[in-house]
Amino acid sequence: MKSLEIKGNNFLKGEVSVNGSKNSALPIIAASILVRGKVLLKQIPNISDVIDMLKILDCLNVKYHYHDNNLEIDSSKIEYCDLLGDEVKRIRASYYFIGSLLSIFNKVKISTPGGCKIGERPIDLHIDVIEKIGANCKQEVNNVEMKINEYNKVIYHFKRKSVGATINALLASANSTKRIILTNVAIEPEVIDVINFLNKIGCKIKRVRNKFICLPNNKIVDQCEYKIIPDRIEAATYITLGLLTGDIKVNNVNVKHLKSFIKPLIKNNANLVVGDSYIIAKKSRIRSFNIKAAEYPGFPTDAQPILFVLLALSEGNGIVVDNIFESRFKACIMLNKMGASIDINKEEARYEGVRELNGYEVEASDLRCAASLILAGLVANGKTVINRIEYIERGYNNIYNNLISLGASINLVTN
Repeated sequence: MKSLEIKGNNFLKGEVSVNGSKNSALPIIAASILVRGKVLLKQIPNISDVIDMLKILDCLNVKYHYHDNNLEIDSSKIEYCDLLGDEVKRIRASYYFIGSLLSIFNKVKISTPGGCKIGERPIDLHIDVIEKIGANCKQEVNNVEMKINEYNKVIYHFKRKSVGATINALLASANSTKRIILTNVAIEPEVIDVINFLNKIGCKIKRVRNKFICLPNNKIVDQCEYKIIPDRIEAATYITLGLLTGDIKVNNVNVKHLKSFIKPLIKNNANLVVGDSYIIAKKSRIRSFNIKAAEYPGFPTDAQPILFVLLALSEGNGIVVDNIFESRFKACIMLNKMGASIDINKEEARYEGVRELNGYEVEASDLRCAASLILAGLVANGKTVINRIEYIERGYNNIYNNLISLGASINLVTN
């Protein structure tokens, strides 16, 4: 277990560049094995989730070389293997190999995926849509097994929007001999990034508003080069840090992907300068406002725990609603220990802004909770100790060095 000791309430200043998107990189790594040759992926973040995805490639006899955020994958000698190891169980994104392996081998057996504990996260939608596409499924307590003998021509309507299930359906359709139409799909930038990659390797996927049309008989190329989009949640984290602690320029930002995040901030007194591919954030005490997490283009649930540090120190009071995952307010419990005034009631959190936070010993429970607590520690008076900080390594490339370069006083302790 790792802990992070933070001496807070320092003025942070400088520049930081956003890495490639975690939530694009993971499914695109799984999608890359569709190419029976070499794929060069650029801007792949060096995070623990990516490392676990690479360990899964090892199981499949897929060769790769990873250096300076460039990942070269060679699937020319790929071999089928049941995916039942610990690396599969550790991360939720391992389920993307369901769709890819079905497209290549027409079968897959895989352990139930892991990931952050932010409530119930079943893969029922994944199973349902892939069964409709043509797979026979056998689900056990700890694994799922699927086989496809023949694809179906299908129009499938998701009963609720799901990034993971939408992407898995696209991957499972890569070698379909029938036209597959998906409606009520997730349209997050990361989903569109996966579609752009799939189209570049030879798939034929068309978007018509809230519908994806997967055309049959794709011709997959034998080599490809592709650059991952910037990580919008990492960008939101550093923007929030600047608003809390000083003057930070956040580079390599896709501003369009952050509209729902920055628009209410600017409206409520945040000192932001928005450029073409950067955002400058300066210390501000914003006015309180209400937010409701929603599917894209709404306010992202992943950004809610991060923004809550700023809201906890805002002027006034407000309400935050997040029913995307039922355990999204775990960070707020820790923030209250540091002096925040947040009342949590199931899917709703009512807050009243306070003037300051104070250092405390807290514990991270998931990736975004860890990011939230780091921000709180950096703005708080005195010393903060965050236990189980290793969660942050699942999604933030080089975060400790970035913080030190901005002037943060932190010390990583391995217990």
